[in-house]
Amino acid sequence: MRARQHLNAEQVRENTKKIKAHLKIASINIKGRGAESISHAKHKWREIYGLMLRNKIAILAVQETHLSLTQVTEINQSWFGKKLLVFNTIDPDHTNAAGTAIVLNRDLVNANMAKVYYIVPGRALCLKIPWYKNDTLTILVTYAPNDSMTSNKLFWELLTDEWLKTMLPVPDIFLGDHNLVEEGFDRTTGKADNYEATAAFVTFKSLFIMKDGWRKYNPDTREFTHTHWGPNGQATMSRLDRIYLREDLIKYSRSWEISDELGELTDHRLVLATILTPGLPYQGPGRYTIRPFILDNSQLITELMDLCIAASQSMETCLTSSQRTEGYNPQVIHEKLKADIIKTERAFSKKFIGTAKAKIESLQLKKKDMLKAMVGENEQEATEIAKIQVEINKASSHLRSTRAANSRLRKELEDDGVTKSSVSYMKEQKTRDMIMMLKAQDWTPEHKSYARRSDEMTEIARTYHASTQEDESE
Repeated sequence: MRARQHLNAEQVRENTKKIKAHLKIASINIKGRGAESISHAKHKWREIYGLMLRNKIAILAVQETHLSLTQVTEINQSWFGKKLLVFNTIDPDHTNAAGTAIVLNRDLVNANMAKVYYIVPGRALCLKIPWYKNDTLTILVTYAPNDSMTSNKLFWELLTDEWLKTMLPVPDIFLGDHNLVEEGFDRTTGKADNYEATAAFVTFKSLFIMKDGWRKYNPDTREFTHTHWGPNGQATMSRLDRIYLREDLIKYSRSWEISDELGELTDHRLVLATILTPGLPYQGPGRYTIRPFILDNSQLITELMDLCIAASQSMETCLTSSQRTEGYNPQVIHEKLKADIIKTERAFSKKFIGTAKAKIESLQLKKKDMLKAMVGENEQEATEIAKIQVEINKASSHLRSTRAANSRLRKELEDDGVTKSSVSYMKEQKTRDMIMMLKAQDWTPEHKSYARRSDEMTEIARTYHASTQEDESE
């Protein structure tokens, strides 16, 4: 197998997009577009737009797009294209079936330097983008046939031949709706799929030494991404939608997730993962911040003001009565105030989010417990779990609809004027340059040591600036 490709010197100069500390990737089968035009309120790609911006998804693979070339052009030339860029492949003979796409977030990746490879019309699409230093990131998205296991097998054999016989780039990420599982554990029936089709799939992914990241981090967990309802009212579930990473990239991944966020938009669930940029310094969890939307709650603001007034009075008393001690001083009072503010805000957030999210979390916990208790093939248990998934989807759709309605209302109110959010929307969201390392404080020409943790680099910067302020030399 040929080596992975890199950017040449000229391409490195052209790649002015700053490096993000991480890239979030995702895949979803949306089961059609929902409407003819993006201007229609029920067009599913409006939901895709909100999903990617809200969750800061850099790369999204989409299956069953059902988009013609004209419809893709319309989407890219609309308001959608200001933030996102769609690459789509469709079967010209069946434009209302299949369809595979890769969507890039312009704020998070260099979409203008993307190079696309159309491999199997409507079924397979490969895309290469600049990534870290002179490295590239190659993404392969597939939507395998589901009409028969013979078609599925032939599809994977076709892809294997394409990569062995042509100069296609080597994928780093392989994701999509594969319409088969590698092991029976990923179906509620417990039965493995057709051996020949599975073998053809394994042979293809083995060309690139790919690993199923979700299964690696959840070796004993049962979760499913698709529910099929039979004519008898019984349900079977399977994990058809999966993300594979090349083996040496797995260690830089985290936050593998199967999400219910899209609810009833489709009968598949969203799968996500985050890839860290190799070589980046260790970064801590950061500081807690109050969520902006909760600050509109007047009752919360009143309680926070009372806390601040009480803390201010305690500080004044401490300073004027000479009662300052190691355990009672303005610094200690201020620290306690911050802890009380966070505790109060968290309590209000749980109430403010409302019953919809609480219901979703309760149902998800119930489903998780049932999946843990599920042993072997049990059609009745699988159906009960599927019914819970239906309830989760309904609640998620209600939450999503409320969010969308609030967003539309805000847009209507701001359309006639220049506001902070409207100006921000039109601007490219530039990322900051990442400081990879700093010289350690004990650095010498003979002993060159570097700090690569964010907390250690912060301390070096703090010490440097403190010494600069104390330096009285001219």
